[in-house]
Amino acid sequence: MGRNYTIDFIKFFAIYFVVTIHTAPFKYEDTVYEIINIFARFAVPFFFMTSGYFLGKSVQTKKDPSQYIGKSLLKNLKLYGSWVLFFFFYDLVLTILTASMTGERIQAAIMEYFDLFFTIGLVYYGPEANSFHLWFLIALVWSSLIVYFFVRLNKLLLLVIVSFGLNMVGLLGQSYHPLVEFPFFTRDTLFFGLFYTALGCFFAGQKLIFKQKPERWAWLVVIFSIAQIAEGLAVIHLLDSKVDNYYLSTVPLCISLFALAMTSNKVSENSLLARVGNRAVGIYVMHPLFISASLLVISALNMESIKQTVLWNIVFTPAILVVSYLSYEFIQKHKGKLFDQWKVLGNRRG
Repeated sequence: MGRNYTIDFIKFFAIYFVVTIHTAPFKYEDTVYEIINIFARFAVPFFFMTSGYFLGKSVQTKKDPSQYIGKSLLKNLKLYGSWVLFFFFYDLVLTILTASMTGERIQAAIMEYFDLFFTIGLVYYGPEANSFHLWFLIALVWSSLIVYFFVRLNKLLLLVIVSFGLNMVGLLGQSYHPLVEFPFFTRDTLFFGLFYTALGCFFAGQKLIFKQKPERWAWLVVIFSIAQIAEGLAVIHLLDSKVDNYYLSTVPLCISLFALAMTSNKVSENSLLARVGNRAVGIYVMHPLFISASLLVISALNMESIKQTVLWNIVFTPAILVVSYLSYEFIQKHKGKLFDQWKVLGNRRG
């Protein structure tokens, strides 16, 4: 079975809407902003599901699936560690500059930053500040480990059922938090990532669900997208919930979207959007850097009012996506040369 370019095609839209969540277009227009933000909530669950799906396929097709999971975990851990380190120094520089401009003691500001950054949560919840988005990578590592363990025990269906229950409970810490005072942050491995990763892995072994016509799944995607928007607006305005959350409707929406990807093979290898979607993880790790840098420049130039213009709110998100994609492509193309140069410099010093 060849590569499913429809998955990459949908990953393009998923990463676009991840960037959209973080750029927050039309935030000054409450209803428009809320609808865009709610609609975009399919993106991260879809990434968890595709990762789980490929994990499941590796178990089915490879003689030594432990080798695949080992390489996958190592790759994600290296990606997580390198970008945590990068954003650690980026935010450290910002902390020092901010302290110097506001007259705060730099040493005190640095120590406060260290206390915020170096916590036990770094190995489970991910870091804070401009590297907040990296929670996905560490949650994916833990979720993949747990899923693989249950696969080896031949108890994947049990995990899907249990993790679904945990996901429903986790909504009490997100969109439905006004109903119950939930003591934990639930956008994590246990209450969020695990279910979608397990579900994707489970679907890797199912054929019946993917025999349906793609048009049926496409209609279900539309229906559940509308349902998610309606549910989101309801809990925001009736329960006074926050905007940036996930919903009951997110589950059937993501299942329908994933099934659509599995049943449709009309996307070609030469599709530009599929090629960009194949680089989704690179765009994901890099885009907050360019959002932060852009907003800092706007603030320094005293041009905050530009964020209230229609043009800015239309152009900013795709611009961040394009710059992140091109930057990651540049890094991938030249990282070998850079590593070789560092080795040469290291040998000279030695």
